[in-house]
Amino acid sequence: MTPAQQTFRTMVSKLSTQLLHRGLSQPWATHQAYQRIYDTVITQATVLSYQDVAWLIAVVCLLMIPLALLLKKNDPKTAQVSTESGVRLQEPT
Repeated sequence: MTPAQQTFRTMVSKLSTQLLHRGLSQPWATHQAYQRIYDTVITQATVLSYQDVAWLIAVVCLLMIPLALLLKKNDPKTAQVSTESGVRLQEPT
């Protein structure tokens, strides 16, 4: 959205007019109109960024499903027990 776009200029004009009718001066009404439009654009950008992150997390989770299926099976009977010294001992079978 740029000041060169007709829709932007129309929005600023209408919002400034509404603020003028509520008692603000012309410069302050125009300033407030720009500020409110800026706040709206920032809010929309924030929502879109959260949506992008949610999609990214969903894709990563979906990619983890086949990865989990490709892992080696765990055999608890051949589990290794570690001691505090870091030397691994194999349990007797």
